[in-house]
Amino acid sequence: MGDRMYFDYATDSHLRLLLRLDRGQAVRRAIQRVVKPGHRVLDAGTGTGLLSFMALQCGASEVTAVDNANLPIATALAEENNYTAKINFVEADLFDIEIPQIKGKFDTILGFMYMNNILLDEERAGVVFKLAKRYGTPDVKVIPNGIRYSAQLVEFPGQDVITYESDLDAAGVQLESTYGLKFNSLISKAKDEIPVYLACPNYHGHYSWQPGQASASARFERGAFRSLSRSRVFYTCGLEAFEAPFERVPQTASLIADQGGKADGVIWQQELIYEDIVIWTTETFSPFRVPRMVSSGESVTLNLDDQWRSSKFL
Repeated sequence: MGDRMYFDYATDSHLRLLLRLDRGQAVRRAIQRVVKPGHRVLDAGTGTGLLSFMALQCGASEVTAVDNANLPIATALAEENNYTAKINFVEADLFDIEIPQIKGKFDTILGFMYMNNILLDEERAGVVFKLAKRYGTPDVKVIPNGIRYSAQLVEFPGQDVITYESDLDAAGVQLESTYGLKFNSLISKAKDEIPVYLACPNYHGHYSWQPGQASASARFERGAFRSLSRSRVFYTCGLEAFEAPFERVPQTASLIADQGGKADGVIWQQELIYEDIVIWTTETFSPFRVPRMVSSGESVTLNLDDQWRSSKFL
């Protein structure tokens, strides 16, 4: 099943993404650079259909737009903008790869099916890689054609796992005292999910449909954490050479502390890129199970193994 974290996006989620205007303009620049008159385009994870519309504006002869959850809003917008005749909407699970409704080969693949999390998006990049091999022409172009990952060691008091676990223990005591029942399995499950709760910055503004902070990025608030190392690029996933095997995230990454402190975890930066265009930047956080004291100049090795993937703790 893979991560299969699909959501029937609510209207506010669609609006929030569309209103990240800097991101929208960056995507448009990439599409304008790639899509030429007469091109056939596969929109893998079409969402609202916006990128399909952009491709048609650039002269694409036809677009196949695939999604498993969002087609009602996409088809409505296509009809509203008179694009229905040139878009073949397909409701399908892209993880299946072999999808009978996808016909022929494509000059361009729009592969925006990412969850903006290093733990989830390696597999999704692999799916885009397989789609390009299966449905792309020999010189197919994929947008984005790269995902660049950086890591930064941080002291992050607000993301403190020990305090979080302690508060959950206290909640368990309150529940047992009130109801006369044991709730250990529930509290244990909540502890396992701590990295999920801590992972992401706030994505929205005053309203849930408004983007927060800069339109082309989602970052943790500066001042909320203290950097113990500089951000270091440790892996770039390329989506343009499909003869070689797909290159996975390395098993380890190393960081050098630039100042001492209590390392609560690592902030990952993920950049979706097309050549020199940075389309979208997001940050996520992975906590250490137990915070580490580090000294300036100390080397810290991060084990990016199956244990990290399953537990989400470094």
